[in-house]
Amino acid sequence: MVTFIDAHRGDYGVEPICAALPIAPSTYYAHRACRTDPEQRSARAKRDEVLQREIHRIWHAHFRVYGVEKVWRQLRREQIPAARCTVERLMRALGLRGVSGNAILPTRGNRNFPTLLTEGGRMESVDERAIAASIPSRLGEEPGEVGMVRQDRWEEIHRLATERVALAEIARRLDLDRKTVRRCLRQDSWQAYRRTARTDTLLAKHAEFLRERAPQVRYSARILFQELRRLHSYAGSYETVKLFVRPLRAEQAAEALTQRRFETPPGAQSQIDWGQARVHFRTRPVELHVFVLTLGFSRRSFYQVCPDERLSQFLDAHERAFEHFGGHTHEHLYDRPRTVCTGSVDGKVVWNATFKAFAEYWGFEPRVCRPYRAQTKGKVESGVKYFRRNFLPGRSFIDQDDFQEQLGEWTTTIADLRVHGTTHERPLDRFARERELLMPLANRASFQLEAPRSRIVAEDYLISLDTNRYSVPFQLIGRVVDVVRRGEELRVLHRGEVVATHRVLAGKYEVRIDPAHGPGALARTARQRRSTPTPVELDGRHVPPIVEIRDLAIYDAVAAAPAVVEGRP
Repeated sequence: MVTFIDAHRGDYGVEPICAALPIAPSTYYAHRACRTDPEQRSARAKRDEVLQREIHRIWHAHFRVYGVEKVWRQLRREQIPAARCTVERLMRALGLRGVSGNAILPTRGNRNFPTLLTEGGRMESVDERAIAASIPSRLGEEPGEVGMVRQDRWEEIHRLATERVALAEIARRLDLDRKTVRRCLRQDSWQAYRRTARTDTLLAKHAEFLRERAPQVRYSARILFQELRRLHSYAGSYETVKLFVRPLRAEQAAEALTQRRFETPPGAQSQIDWGQARVHFRTRPVELHVFVLTLGFSRRSFYQVCPDERLSQFLDAHERAFEHFGGHTHEHLYDRPRTVCTGSVDGKVVWNATFKAFAEYWGFEPRVCRPYRAQTKGKVESGVKYFRRNFLPGRSFIDQDDFQEQLGEWTTTIADLRVHGTTHERPLDRFARERELLMPLANRASFQLEAPRSRIVAEDYLISLDTNRYSVPFQLIGRVVDVVRRGEELRVLHRGEVVATHRVLAGKYEVRIDPAHGPGALARTARQRRSTPTPVELDGRHVPPIVEIRDLAIYDAVAAAPAVVEGRP
């Protein structure tokens, strides 16, 4: 249709012809623009041009007998993506078709060399030497290439050979050429198939430049194409560059996903992380946070349950882990929580000031993972998964203390004694070799932190601290309160207000209850039944009522003032 318009546009004009034909003038001009500047063509047209060249090459390389199915499969083997329907459409447009039935290749001479068929099917007279140099050992292989044998078939060839199966029988069983079987038997190890690089393409002389430049431009085919056109006078298409870059980008993506196991010597590194657990205290759902510290060499872990992940809980759990192991490693590896660092500036980590002081106090070096690369600390990540999958299922808990008690028993009797899947040893056995290399605590006192420690009020309106339990007003059952220890005094705060104070109990596993915190008559109602306040008994002591004390000058001023009666001057 476009050709017809080109032939008669001088006589009738474009618009009158388009009015009589089912084509718009804009479509015709768009076709002409594409012919003038091929870069204005659609992405499909550019892609078709590349595929047509590849299809024509494959069809000729395989003696012009391949049909749609075989051409399509050969494209897939060469990692050239194309749909089967696309191959069929382009072969029809090129006028190419395969040989139906069993293809019989004509031969000439006593050497039985296949001769190439011309487009019309006539035998072409070709010199035998040229034919011999161009024909591969088997149909389907490019000249100079080695046929692909998968690893499983290579191993099967060697297995049959050790059973003294004849070479011809191996070839028959596995449907392989005897020369292929012989070649595999000469190899000491299996070698992956590598296609011979083509040297007849427009990009062949620029391949080294593209491999070196591609990582610098983040494998952008568009930028590489522009630089080739500007700096190297490249005359090929953008699609060719894109096809070249695609495997390079895939290789880089696969390399980025590859993980390498990193082992540390005894006493060198610990990894720290948080794990969450949603459980029920009797019938009430509660979300707990579990601090996990895993020693890098022995894989022995310490677990401490906390009501939240605030800095006070974080540092207190560290000190409990140090006490549990009898020391700590030289280096600690963390993710990037705000309790550890607040980001980075010019490539340097900005540490949380309190956490940095804590690290200097105990003498360990903190390190953090790269952003969005939490798998760097995979040892502690595995410890968190093991806790969730092995400890939590099928258990019931009364309160936080019961949870911690069961967790400690599970750690001692199961986690420390299991055979680790990576080291194939028990963590406790490996810890025996690591214990002496930990940094000692040297009887150093606990790091004092002004920030409060959070606790969840249990159903008996008690909170736990250092194995002892203290009462708080019963209205706070299920709420989170903050506990601050100042010397021998313990203060309990809720929303910034002090709700209870206690003297610190000296022993362990003791309980201190203030009767005023319970659901008694005094706690249930604030209404006074008498005009004279009743003395309150707190901790066995009588507290007198609070009476306001005024200055006597106030009473003298009132007596000297003239009496005022309502309605009179």
